[in-house]
Amino acid sequence: MRRFSFVILFVISVLAVSGQVVRWVMPPVYDSIYIAEGAPLIIGDSLGTTSINTLEGVHVDATSDLMHPFVEQLSVVTDHDTENVVGFYDDEGRFVPLSGYTVVYDYPYFSDGRLLVKRGDFYCSLNAQGEESVYSHLAQVYPFNCGVAASLAYESAEKLKNPHYLHVTADHKIVSFTYKGKEVDRLDVQFLSSLNDEGIGVAVYKNKIYWVSTESTVLTPAFATLAETNVKKQLAVVGEKEQLLKESRGTYVLRGKSGKNDFVEFYFDELMQLKRVNYADGTEKVYTKQVQEPLRYRSPLQALQKGYRWGIVSKGRVVLPPQFEDYGFAVGNYAAVCLDGKWGLLVYDEHLPYRLLLNDGNDVGFRHKNRVVPVRLELPSVISADKCRFDLDPQHGCSVDKLSLETKNTEYGNYVQYKCKLAIPDSLPDMTIDVSYPVQITYDRLVYPIDSIKIKAWHVKYINVDLDESETFVEDGKVSFTVNMTMVKEVGEADYPFSVEILSDSLPSEVVKLSETRYVCNLDSVREGVNYVHICVREEGCPPSIYPFEITYTTPLDANGEAKKDAAPEVTIKKKVYMEQPKHEDTSSLVPIATDTTTVVM
Repeated sequence: MRRFSFVILFVISVLAVSGQVVRWVMPPVYDSIYIAEGAPLIIGDSLGTTSINTLEGVHVDATSDLMHPFVEQLSVVTDHDTENVVGFYDDEGRFVPLSGYTVVYDYPYFSDGRLLVKRGDFYCSLNAQGEESVYSHLAQVYPFNCGVAASLAYESAEKLKNPHYLHVTADHKIVSFTYKGKEVDRLDVQFLSSLNDEGIGVAVYKNKIYWVSTESTVLTPAFATLAETNVKKQLAVVGEKEQLLKESRGTYVLRGKSGKNDFVEFYFDELMQLKRVNYADGTEKVYTKQVQEPLRYRSPLQALQKGYRWGIVSKGRVVLPPQFEDYGFAVGNYAAVCLDGKWGLLVYDEHLPYRLLLNDGNDVGFRHKNRVVPVRLELPSVISADKCRFDLDPQHGCSVDKLSLETKNTEYGNYVQYKCKLAIPDSLPDMTIDVSYPVQITYDRLVYPIDSIKIKAWHVKYINVDLDESETFVEDGKVSFTVNMTMVKEVGEADYPFSVEILSDSLPSEVVKLSETRYVCNLDSVREGVNYVHICVREEGCPPSIYPFEITYTTPLDANGEAKKDAAPEVTIKKKVYMEQPKHEDTSSLVPIATDTTTVVM
């Protein structure tokens, strides 16, 4: 008899297992994959091609040229083999093509909103839209910083006569400096550095060294020590007028002198920005270069390492077990991993669940040793059923028929389905209980965590045992009764062999088969009072079906309470019903709670 819980009838979802989809948004085909420095983009490099993608792995563009790091949210792209500039990307991956320009000072970066390049013999600067400003009247221009670019000009460009330095703005305006209230004659400026990131620069005016800054256009005298203020001890340049700077490995040095023995050295980089000053008293002043603050990203995903393999966890839950050779980075629900020597980007999408269904979500009633039912994996439409498979370990009682594979892709969802053979669990009772089957899902070379399908299952007792009241006999403590077997068969169901035996604590017993449906049960040495016996029906591979009987053996007594002479004993046989089926053959603990049928024999 099957016993139901009304809740189970209405909550079909307990028979399905749901999980979240993990899928590739950038397939593992890249030699490297990383978050762009200075822009919210993911870059993938493979076989000389650079792929530009959003943080969600959406492909934006690709280039076979050389992408440089993003500075000021812009990445300059140059030819691999030359210094030619072919364009630049913004921080959303939009490309601005350029032609006819070359890199200067080995500095393919935007600075102060401008990219300094050369077109032929002329210096040019480009803004973030690719619009050009040409400085044809300048012999040399350094990259813009703090609003100006240090430049070299000649009074006569044709004769290269009277070189002088100046600061020029992006809109071609020349900065005018003053000293002691008078405007400085540009022809007397022998050197003028770029402003560094602290807004400080150095000028040489009439062989004397001065400070310049973004705070003022007034030249300020430089001294041999930081504490000196006497204008008479101002630093003068050391060296030839035509070559004030000494160069060594990209560093330029300007030397100054005060008096006979107080020397100071000013160090500049290749962009002519002041890096440090060594004063006469041994003091060193170092100027910091502004470092681009890295973009920071959060993610609930974390690496899971086991031996030499990596997996992914999210909020303590295993998203993918260890299977990758390396783990890169995570941003949001996206993670970069290395599989078979190639990098790709995965997304853990909590809003794209899959669902596992066994027997279409219905309870499974086992009539015999095995039951064939469908098992289906339902997928969101973005997950191709052609790339997805799953398996169940046969040792847990479920073997998948791989030849029955059925896949389907639709705009509403996809599925993968097999037929599987379920083996009846050991000691399965005739009321529904939970049964679990571990499932291993694989998709597009990804191995998902082992999941379990839970179903409600029960043992269908399709054989019933009833007492034949007309064939019950009692003689000298022996009781013999006949039982009939009734089988409730499904359409087309074959006969399954079974055996019948009597289980009793101590009574000698035997079963005599009269036919496939009739059996005689003989009991010896039946005790006075109540005797319990159990008729056990077994089908190979299935839990036994046990039917309890209560035999009450009574000797008639006279008025004195003594046994009546020549009086036949009274025997009552009752078929009983139990709260639950026994899970083994030990019948000592079985307690009847209800009467099903009753037969009395005199």
